[in-house]
Amino acid sequence: MNFERSEPLKPILDDLEADDQTLFNSLQQRVLTEQSKRGILISTQTVSLVFQALRDKLSERAERIVSEIRRVLTGTYVEDFDNLLEALKAEWNNRMESAKNIAALEFRSATASIRAQFSHPNMPSENAIADHVAKTKVKMVQRNRAFLHTVAR
Repeated sequence: MNFERSEPLKPILDDLEADDQTLFNSLQQRVLTEQSKRGILISTQTVSLVFQALRDKLSERAERIVSEIRRVLTGTYVEDFDNLLEALKAEWNNRMESAKNIAALEFRSATASIRAQFSHPNMPSENAIADHVAKTKVKMVQRNRAFLHTVAR
C-alpha cells in the first residue's frame, strides 16, 4: 500500500483480517453443527447454508474495508485521483483475495463429502465464493469512485 494516508490505514486493515482462519472455520462449523442437530447434515441445504454464511461474512468484510478507507480518507486532499483509485482497488483486491481464499477453502472442506453424494442444479458451485467476491468487486469499485470524487475537491 503506497498512497497518501496509507500508513494509518494499513494496521486497521491488517487487524480486520487477523483472525480470518478462525472466523471462517467457525462459521462453517456452526452451520454443520446446526444441520447435524436437525438430522440433515448431508443435504444440499447444508451446502447452501455454509455458502450463505461465508458469503455474508465476505460481504461484511468488503463493506468494512471500504468503510475504513472512507474514514481514513475523509477530509484528505487528493492530488492524483486516478493513482489513488488504482491503489485502493489494488489494496481492496489483495485484502479480499486473502479472505476469499480462506473462505473458499473452508467451503470446499465443509461441503466436499456432500457434493460427492449430490448433484443438484441449485446447489452453490465450488466456485460460488470466488464468483461472489468478483461481483462484489464491481460494486466496491463504483462506490469508491463515487466517494473519491467527493474527496477530490
